Amino acid sequence: MNCVDPHNLTSMEIRITQTNDGGIFSGPHCNDFEYTYAGTTYRIRIDQEIKRYIRIGTNQIVDISELLEMEKFIEQFIYLFDGRFYPIEHMEIIDSKEDPTIYKKHVDNYLNRRLSIYNSIDLTRYSFMKLINFEDINFEEILLKWCSVDHELDIAYPMFLYCLSDIPMPIDCKIASIIEIAKPLSEIVETNNSSFSLERNKKGQIELKSALKTIIDYYGAPIFKKEMSNDYNSFLQKLVNTRNKISHVRSFRHKQCLDGVECAFYLAKLSIMYREIIYSILGIDKNLYMNAIIDAISHWDNWYYNNPTS
Repeated sequence: MNCVDPHNLTSMEIRITQTNDGGIFSGPHCNDFEYTYAGTTYRIRIDQEIKRYIRIGTNQIVDISELLEMEKFIEQFIYLFDGRFYPIEHMEIIDSKEDPTIYKKHVDNYLNRRLSIYNSIDLTRYSFMKLINFEDINFEEILLKWCSVDHELDIAYPMFLYCLSDIPMPIDCKIASIIEIAKPLSEIVETNNSSFSLERNKKGQIELKSALKTIIDYYGAPIFKKEMSNDYNSFLQKLVNTRNKISHVRSFRHKQCLDGVECAFYLAKLSIMYREIIYSILGIDKNLYMNAIIDAISHWDNWYYNNPTS
């Protein structure tokens, strides 16, 4: 998306500089858009070349907490395309006085209390895990849809982010939680897609294995091609066993579950599929991401099937 010259100072503005770990960002890339929420119009501009610069301005004075909540909202939305969070090198808030020291205490407090989800796990940091260039997204249109989808996902999306962070949680706990997300996500798909239908048991409940099969059959063919062509049912059951082992340790001790390497492998694959599903719900053109998905899965399959320990 083309950008005009950087906008002038709005009533309040948060300015962020992000780094790409030890490397640099590609560019130049830019996206400049407006988003109205709770009566406030936010002017947001993202520039990327070597580093990434995010500016979020308001059309009126707002509480600091509102500005910081919008920053989190935008950053978590961009995550869908990047597949990871990037470190914040610098952040400041200014108003018409253009003196960042006024709000420095608020900024420092915010950064010091930042949740662990913003430290992405190593497997998300590969360049091929970026599936869409943020510059190609119509933010003004898609953000309105994302606000609704984010609300529907409720705790599922924060859990997704935690599982893909470097929070000190065993990998089998992370993959178990990622597997479980298939149920609420598939229900949202069913609500938004008339051609997608979930099977329910006699009690009207959706069983995890059924949800996994339905959602992989519909969205996951390019991602789980090898699994679907080689004892697909056993693969699905292995996912279910891995999920159930967390809450029924003894009874699942001798059942087939994912091992450590498989946990990392399917954490990556399921995360890619879930992002694809969200793109579909948001109405994003497949041409923007399908080739990138195929490329990412090729990298992961090559890593796993050529790994002597797998």
